Formats: sequence, C-alpha cells, structure tokens
Amino acid sequence: ELWETNRWASDVEFGRQMLNGVNPVVIRQISALPDNFPVTNEMVQGFLHSGTLEEQMEAGRVYLCDMKVLEGLPFREGYFSGVPLCLLYVNGNDQLVPIAIQLKQKPGEDNPIFLPTDGRNDWLLAKIYYQSAHL
Repeated sequence: ELWETNRWASDVEFGRQMLNGVNPVVIRQISALPDNFPVTNEMVQGFLHSGTLEEQMEAGRVYLCDMKVLEGLPFREGYFSGVPLCLLYVNGNDQLVPIAIQLKQKPGEDNPIFLPTDGRNDWLLAKIYYQSAHL
C-alpha cells in the first residue's frame, strides 16, 4: 500500500509544491492585499493561528502567488487558462498552506474566493485549477 495515498490533496502538500515545484519564483511575501483580491479578515480568521490577517501580514507570515503573467496569453482555439491568485499563510507549525484562491484577476459575483471551509471538492478543485495555471 502506498504511503499517504491522498497526500497530494492536502493543503500542506500544496504549499510544499509552491516552494519546491516548477515555478517557485511567483511566490512573494506581502504586507497588503492587491486591490483585485478582496480577501477579508472574516473570511480567513479561522485559518490564522493568532491575530488578524493584517497582523499576520505585518509579521511576514502571508504570501501571494499571482499568475497575472498569464493574462492575455494566446491559447489554441477551445483552450483556456485562468489567471488565478492564491493567498498562502505560514501556520503555527511553520507550514505554508493556502487560505484563499481566486480563479480570475477581476473580482466579482462570477469570480468567488474559495476557502478551505468550502466544500471539500470545491476547495480541491480550486487548488487543482490554480496548479494547472501554475504549471
């Protein structure tokens, strides 16, 4: 039997892949959220080991992966790639984990922000969608 057969689906593994994957240069530490990624403290409060999102950004524990570089790239007819954003957090165990994912650059009703508290499949699909654009 394979060790941890579902490891690939975990938030910790997602964070590990952000640092050790094919494109680790897109991750950057942030002190403020970009205007096009309206994550609120209330949305992510349950994922922070202490304090507010703003306090965690000031402490250097919040990171952003923004795939804006893909915006406007041509694709073959019938193909599409999103231009997602992913907010990551260094948790109390010093593990980098995703806490919010937005699949397109422009916020709006048709572009929700996915959170780990969303349905298991919704959160997993958001991570897969991000990873597909990240490759």
